[in-house]
Amino acid sequence: MFKSFSFRAGAAFFLLIMATVVTLKLIAYRQAIVTGEEDTRRIIQAHADEIEQGIERDGVKYAIYLVDALTDQPEDKHLVLAMKSGGILYGNLRAWPEGLQEKSGWHEKSVQLAREPEPVQALLLVKRFHNHQNLIVGYDLTRIVQTRAALVSSLFRDVGISALAALFLTLLLIYVISRHLEKVNAAYRHVMAGDISYRVNAEKDSGDEFAKLARNFNEMMDWVSSLISTLKDSTNSIAHDLRTPLARIRLRLQQMEQHPDLSPEQRGMLQECIIDVDHLTEIFNGILRIAKAEDLSLVRQFEPIDLNVMMRDLAEYYAAYLEGESQGIVLDTPSQPVSVLGEKQLLSQAVANLISNASKYSGGNQDIEITLQRSAKQKGMIEIIVADRGPGVPAEYREKVKERFFRLDESRNTPGIGLGLNLADAVVRLHKGKLMLEDNNPGLKTVVTLPEFQSDKKAA
Repeated sequence: MFKSFSFRAGAAFFLLIMATVVTLKLIAYRQAIVTGEEDTRRIIQAHADEIEQGIERDGVKYAIYLVDALTDQPEDKHLVLAMKSGGILYGNLRAWPEGLQEKSGWHEKSVQLAREPEPVQALLLVKRFHNHQNLIVGYDLTRIVQTRAALVSSLFRDVGISALAALFLTLLLIYVISRHLEKVNAAYRHVMAGDISYRVNAEKDSGDEFAKLARNFNEMMDWVSSLISTLKDSTNSIAHDLRTPLARIRLRLQQMEQHPDLSPEQRGMLQECIIDVDHLTEIFNGILRIAKAEDLSLVRQFEPIDLNVMMRDLAEYYAAYLEGESQGIVLDTPSQPVSVLGEKQLLSQAVANLISNASKYSGGNQDIEITLQRSAKQKGMIEIIVADRGPGVPAEYREKVKERFFRLDESRNTPGIGLGLNLADAVVRLHKGKLMLEDNNPGLKTVVTLPEFQSDKKAA
């Protein structure tokens, strides 16, 4: 889920919204605080200028009168005023704040007002005049502190509400994207299961990107279906048009071979021609079998296969066949039934190809070991292992030998057309499995891994 495109897109959308909301709220918070502090400083500065002008114009006595008048009947209860002249303190402070005797300028300090039982935090402007006269004009910051707290509370509340709204929109976005992508994913699953007729519902005139994706998928599958249909028709035509002529040629060659007037040299040439026709027929039949193995529509015809029975049948057949080659079959199967879902004829042909290859390259007096077991490395998988004691395949060629018509140089004198492993690989891939070639020290070990079929899953 966390690696899906819809989740990443939704997470990016959510983070973008939250970053925008938090940024705007912080800007608004800062603007409100800065504006409040600037207004407070202007009020303080205005009172300080008024008192300073009174001192310059009418002397200290007028300034003291003005301080007492402002504090006795204050229009603003948050105003802090104090003037110290001749050792006497005037105004609404109980005492001159410590540490401000020699300090002019702006200060934020806790002070004790005459009419307040508890100290208050205040923003103060301290001015010193001649003759040791000091003036404090300040403002109680209680209201600003309360405003800050209210703004912080509002900030968290608004961010929380925005987060819930953004989360809802994000989940809606993830749902919409996932729903559209799931349609396409479902179509791909149908195609991989062999249903190439499946199409995605899409609005023809919609400009939506998902609708365009669905239409492109449908057009692609129409084209693929046309190609597959053409290939099948061509294959059927080849099967009909070439098999019969090849059979006739072989029959006529056999008839010619039996003519009494032929010399031994001519008879030998005819026998070579028959071998070549058989070789050509074998190649043709191998290509047809591979084409059938690569036909995904066969998946819909899969049925449960008891591998224990299938492997015993193959072992019995090859044991009799290989007896004349001084070779034997050693079969090891589990006591419990092991089943896969598949096409029995194709799967039998694939395993038979592996046994035939093992016999071909092992030489005489060598047993071929066949093992059927549940995989110890992959849960829910079974393994069919065919091992021989032949020359093996170099590691760098183990993938190459599964290609069509590829043969190692040292095996070109051995009978074969280079399609056995290719067919086996195609059949295994059709059954959602994997064919691996490993070193048997000495020899080659071919491992077929297939998903095990559980009858209870089918019943569910």
